[in-house]
Amino acid sequence: MGFTFIHVLLGFCLNIQVIKCTSVCSVYGYNANCIDRGLHQVPDLPTHVANLYLSGNNITELNETSFSHLEGLQILNIQQQTPGLVIRNNTFRRLSNLILLELDYNHMLKMETGALNGLMNLKYLSLTQCSLDDSILSGDFLKPLVSLEILILRDNNIEKIQPAPFFINMRRFHMLDLSRTSVKSICEEDLLNFQGKRFTLLNLSSMRLYNMNQYWSGWDKCGNPFKNMSITVLDLSHNGFEVNMAKRFFDAITGTKIHHLILSDSSMGSSFGHRNLKDPDRFTFRGLNESGVKIFDLSRSKIFSLSYSLFGALSDLEEINLAQNEINKIENDAFLGMTNLLKLNLSNNLLGAIDSKTFMNLHKLQVLDLSYNNIWVIGDQSFQGLLNLINLNLKGNHLESLNQFATLPNVEKIFLGENRIKSLYGLPNIGKNLTTLDLEYNKLTALSDLYIIFQEFPKIDTLYLEGNLFGSCHDKRPTVVSDKLLLLNLGISSIEMIWSQGKCLDVFNDLHQLQQLSLTSNYLQSLPKDVFKGLTSLIFLDLSFNSLKYLPNGIFPETLQILNLEYNSIYSVDPHLFSSLTHLS
Repeated sequence: MGFTFIHVLLGFCLNIQVIKCTSVCSVYGYNANCIDRGLHQVPDLPTHVANLYLSGNNITELNETSFSHLEGLQILNIQQQTPGLVIRNNTFRRLSNLILLELDYNHMLKMETGALNGLMNLKYLSLTQCSLDDSILSGDFLKPLVSLEILILRDNNIEKIQPAPFFINMRRFHMLDLSRTSVKSICEEDLLNFQGKRFTLLNLSSMRLYNMNQYWSGWDKCGNPFKNMSITVLDLSHNGFEVNMAKRFFDAITGTKIHHLILSDSSMGSSFGHRNLKDPDRFTFRGLNESGVKIFDLSRSKIFSLSYSLFGALSDLEEINLAQNEINKIENDAFLGMTNLLKLNLSNNLLGAIDSKTFMNLHKLQVLDLSYNNIWVIGDQSFQGLLNLINLNLKGNHLESLNQFATLPNVEKIFLGENRIKSLYGLPNIGKNLTTLDLEYNKLTALSDLYIIFQEFPKIDTLYLEGNLFGSCHDKRPTVVSDKLLLLNLGISSIEMIWSQGKCLDVFNDLHQLQQLSLTSNYLQSLPKDVFKGLTSLIFLDLSFNSLKYLPNGIFPETLQILNLEYNSIYSVDPHLFSSLTHLS
């Protein structure tokens, strides 16, 4: 939050291996590195090599003799060879132990039908950007791969997904990436031989699906492309789904079980200031009501308004991402029916106000992200009913006060950084169980607000106050001192102005549990005597970007291990001062 705290190097492990140069390759252990060596053929290598990396060479042909005596290969990378690489029949016939084969970025790749013969144990095959056409799926190229689990065909010239019948017998096959291909439509008849599959990932992003617009005459006979399949993650992002197209598509796939649906970067909404496109409504996603969707990503989809019971058909939904839209309006009961929602991300939108009815139906909600909107009005009893909320993020808005919040009895983390908050009035009423509080870059003026926080939130362990230009400090100590605080950020807080007046010199007294403290960029010219005396557990201290010239002996706690003194003006120092440190910057 503002700067990076403790980076502890836990240990070094130096693994020394003898590297043997064989021809132009480096062989170390079971690995052979032949990357970018200008090779025109596979070089002679020791027979024990198990992992071979050949990317970035000029190989034009691979055949049955290319991997002679390398029967032990398990990983083979032959990416980015001379365009037009030819792979002959039986090239990999002897490589029955191979489990991973990467052939990506071989433009205009030519494979004979039996090129992959012998790879009965191959689990992972990647063919990104190889100029392949529909036949890679419909032909017999992949038939020998009876153990295949993952197939990457990203960014090829595939226009139709029509898997061959042998895919029915690929029992372990569960992950397929067809993103950035040229598929115009997907229908039940096309994917017939994928029926019965349980995909952990089916990536169909950036295909555009140009035929499947709202005016397509093929909708009625297309059927359900995912019939008799279950899909853990279905990625349909970057496919131009507007409301009418989305409704037709989801109606077509009714009943398909989908755990995580990605529809980001679509044209789902009307966008700000436009009326030619519709925002989604409660009928848009009705076709998904039996799919059991738990996670839904609708980020960056140009949505402007959330209408009544928009996601009511998705009663199983636990997490929804609506970030980076242009949402300016949330109608009453927009979240009606979302009885199981746990996480809601509305960050980076155009919301200006929140009232008591905005989130009233989200009784199970635990995480709410409203960061980087334009929220300046918090109506009376806002966030009412969110009794299970744990994490609330309002960072990067225009809030000036906190006195309108409803009580959130279980909230543990509140992020209010980058607002315009001048006073802590009302904050204690939100909840007493805070463990993390972020108030960085606001307009707080009294360093003694620390005492209020310690007193009102006895469980606080992480506190960010960086960027508040404190000008005063009232020496009124709390009756209860925080014994849980582990991290305190007071960077860029004008503390020199306060300490130079002799005020709040004991601000750190009794913070015996504190482990990390930042005082960066505070114009500090000297450190008050015993200012760190009470920090008996301090491990990390950041004093960078100050004007310190002298460090008195005994100023640092004996527990200190990591100290940052960058960009100061220290002219001399007793080396014994740093005797406890493991890292000094």
